[in-house]
Amino acid sequence: MQRLRNNKDHKGLKVLRTPAGALGAGSAGALAAGAFALGAFAMGAVAIGALAIGRLRIKDARIARLRIGSLEIEGRDR
Repeated sequence: MQRLRNNKDHKGLKVLRTPAGALGAGSAGALAAGAFALGAFAMGAVAIGALAIGRLRIKDARIARLRIGSLEIEGRDR
């Protein structure tokens, strides 16, 4: 299992950096990502995206943008 480093991106989201990409996690529901098998990485990314949308917050607007490698998932909550 690889060690995750906590960084902050320019939008204020807490970002967990891995060699495979970055997983954006909100401060309210911080998600930890383990090491994925390379074959199932894309499906794992989609599953984590489905869990993370709705928990991420940028300021007061609920706009979640999740980027893992080249995959980017964006969800909005009214």
